Amino acid sequence: LSRAGAAAVSSVISLSATTQRGLYIATALSFMSLAAVEFALMRLQLIVPENSVIQPEIFNRLLSTAPVTLVVLAAVPLALGLIAYIAPLQIGARGVALPRLHQLSYWLYLVGGVSIYASFLWAVPESGTMALPPLSATVFSPSTGTDAWIAGTALATLGFVCFGINLVVT
Repeated sequence: LSRAGAAAVSSVISLSATTQRGLYIATALSFMSLAAVEFALMRLQLIVPENSVIQPEIFNRLLSTAPVTLVVLAAVPLALGLIAYIAPLQIGARGVALPRLHQLSYWLYLVGGVSIYASFLWAVPESGTMALPPLSATVFSPSTGTDAWIAGTALATLGFVCFGINLVVT
């Protein structure tokens, strides 16, 4: 590998608390920019009545995914990344108590976020912002997109729980 490639690989697999919180913040900012693009597309569609910038099906898909991206995949991890920076400093620790759990929490969050967007490739969630019944029932949403959306959100949430456990232990 080149020097830049080796540095990228070492930062991704590093157990350093500094690297992990940087990954959290960088990934959260990436998802935040993706959410901003989704919201801009939706606002562009709603600027004029009877607008045809994007298809109604695409609008429904964006409406299902954009809020989850902004809240679960951007805002919460951004706050967690800042907490991972501040909490050890407040107690005088060099890092977190369980660095492997910290790394696992990041990877669960990343895999959850990627699986939410990968669901667009095989079955798109069209059950609204919160995926609550009756819109998430098989009568109104017969595809498995809602299941993939829920699984991705659950993986990301499991990563946040692992982060919380690590923070309490620290």
